[in-house]
Amino acid sequence: MNFFLCLMTISIGLANDQEWQVAVTEAVRSIETSPGYSYRYHRYADGGLKQQFPEIEGSATLTRSSDGQLLNASMVSAGSPGVVIKDGTVFRIDADRIVRAPLYRNGTDLYDEMLFAPHFLLKELKASAASGTYQGVAEFDGKSCYTVEYEGDALTFTFFIDQEEHLLRKMSATGEYFANQSIHFEMFDVSTSAVLASRIELPADLVVVEYSGAYPKIGDLAPEFSMQTFAGVEIKLADLRGKVVVLDFWATWCRPCLEAMPHIQALHESMGEDVRIIGLNHQENGDAAAYLKRHGYSYANGVGDKVAEAYKVNGLPFVFVIDREGILREFFSGYYGASSDKLLLETIKKWIPQSPVK
Repeated sequence: MNFFLCLMTISIGLANDQEWQVAVTEAVRSIETSPGYSYRYHRYADGGLKQQFPEIEGSATLTRSSDGQLLNASMVSAGSPGVVIKDGTVFRIDADRIVRAPLYRNGTDLYDEMLFAPHFLLKELKASAASGTYQGVAEFDGKSCYTVEYEGDALTFTFFIDQEEHLLRKMSATGEYFANQSIHFEMFDVSTSAVLASRIELPADLVVVEYSGAYPKIGDLAPEFSMQTFAGVEIKLADLRGKVVVLDFWATWCRPCLEAMPHIQALHESMGEDVRIIGLNHQENGDAAAYLKRHGYSYANGVGDKVAEAYKVNGLPFVFVIDREGILREFFSGYYGASSDKLLLETIKKWIPQSPVK
């Protein structure tokens, strides 16, 4: 008799596991596929984290692209500028102007990513379905929620998924990175069928200015430099007037850098004499020259640490596009596959010279 009771207990436990895992999976799907995911939020922190993450309340709506990027969104917080993301470009609405930066550039400087928590923490939420630990049922905002703990690379997350609608309602994060204190993000009035954020109109009476942050300013002359390639050839930016110049900062330890390099090589082979592509190896701990030779990359390459300092490069990969007059026209932070390849190609073509520089 005890044997069968034991089997029954195991069976019920497995069923409960399946229930919370299904709930997490459906919560992920609702974020990934929603035409408009909206919520009111309350973000707060414990102890010393209160200064780094001040308490804030507001509302947000977001949609994601098919390749998982934040495509369209809007956010309003008490006492903070409004933020609109339209087709992957961030607009921060200040009192006297609108500040613009594409996400592929440095648009995340213009808003607090955590306030878009359903998107920002989707990777961890998805992983918790397979690798999380079920903590039981807890009440939040009058709803019974499955609570699931997931240990990430630097933080431990606790997700609250309501039992009835299978929507993410709350998350908390703690760990040594936060000195074992916690940050909490609560969501209310969650809807998966909100009005598309792309329909939101920007104020017509405010001027739009480009945002460059700490990087060289778009529209200004690019910082001059000289460097020597691994083949011993000296390159000076000043000598490249009349050509579109592409600077690609990379390292052999940077996986996204290596993923981008076949496309960089293809551009080198297809763009002709109007475009000069220069690889700048930065913060290297391996044999960059050997890697280039092994993979057949033939565009100019050399050590780029000093150039990286001049261009304020603080992450890899990083690409700058300079026009034929030496003016910085665009830069790209990170690599996102085909979408990054397409944007870079379009940007280069836009500035290919139509006539000689006088």
